[in-house]
Amino acid sequence: EETILENVPCRLSFSSSPKTGSDNVATLDQEIKLFMDPKYDVPPGSKIVITQNEQIETYSNSGKPALYESHQEINLKVFKEWA
Repeated sequence: EETILENVPCRLSFSSSPKTGSDNVATLDQEIKLFMDPKYDVPPGSKIVITQNEQIETYSNSGKPALYESHQEINLKVFKEWA
């Protein structure tokens, strides 16, 4: 592992939606989105460690960031382990 960015201001957004699985059992699907300045390059597949309110959480990047003039949005998943 190699650290490519540190102490970057960002914001997390959490939303949940009900989802029905293949066995017709309802589950709750959580969407986690990271918002940050578009000047930072975050490669797809990155492991992202965020400190928020003195709590540290590790996420994995699920894809290519959506870039906008004012910000970028990166969909995250809670990191479990490398595949």
